[in-house]
Amino acid sequence: MVESNGLLNRHTLICIVSSNLTLSATLNTSMKKATLLIGLLFWVTTSFTVFAQESPPSNKFNNLPIMVDCGTMEDVSALLQKHGEVPTASSMVQWQIPGGGTLSGPMILWVNPDTRTMTITIQPSEGFVCMLLPGTRFAPFIQGTAT
Repeated sequence: MVESNGLLNRHTLICIVSSNLTLSATLNTSMKKATLLIGLLFWVTTSFTVFAQESPPSNKFNNLPIMVDCGTMEDVSALLQKHGEVPTASSMVQWQIPGGGTLSGPMILWVNPDTRTMTITIQPSEGFVCMLLPGTRFAPFIQGTAT
């Protein structure tokens, strides 16, 4: 700093204040970037930690996450009958739901004998039906034949 008669030169004082403001703005930008980087690193590491903690089930079976189309009994029946499928077999079945609970209800096997299309439906509640497994090439099972 240059002093003239014991006082700071006005130009020098302006330069000092100006450089402090620039340094402060640079620090603010740097701090924002550092905070963003630390937050991003935290998110990435905790995400991988959560995935790493998921272990395979200890039993011999795994759950199959599938999407199932459901609707009213009238709508589902109309759709299946439109494709020539008729109820062929029925049973009471039980299935697992998320959270480990189970539901049970009627199951119907719908088959079109001409086109050999088929659909398995389940009924989780009164008037509500889910088309669980639609398929083709329906045929009786004969041991040793290709499906």
